[in-house]
Amino acid sequence: MRTQFFIFSGSLASESSETNKQATDMIKKCLSDNPSIVYRNVDGCYKGSTEQSFLVDAKHEEVVMHLAKMTRQESVLFVDRKGGAHLIYPGMGYLTEKLSGKFQEVDRDKALELDNFTRDASTNTYWAVV
Repeated sequence: MRTQFFIFSGSLASESSETNKQATDMIKKCLSDNPSIVYRNVDGCYKGSTEQSFLVDAKHEEVVMHLAKMTRQESVLFVDRKGGAHLIYPGMGYLTEKLSGKFQEVDRDKALELDNFTRDASTNTYWAVV
């Protein structure tokens, strides 16, 4: 059985690179300061824009939603045990939208054709909802 997790970032297209870096650094510090939080850094692409992102175990939902709301994230991706993908909108009362398709590994060429994907640099693998 797969684990459940969230993927989110601290970046906003409407903000400067410096503001996005500050938000990303704040998230990284919050996550790394708590040794019980299981997470890893990943590279994200959201609506065609690349951003440093975080993959966090679902048992830390409260922390993820707090950080996402603090950094005014439009949405957070939640992946369930079966690979089902859901967007959660923190600024809209945590409205949740189930996406069609499954979060699964894709090859690099396929990922680069998409507006949204995740790259795990530690394994050089690409993942997307397809």
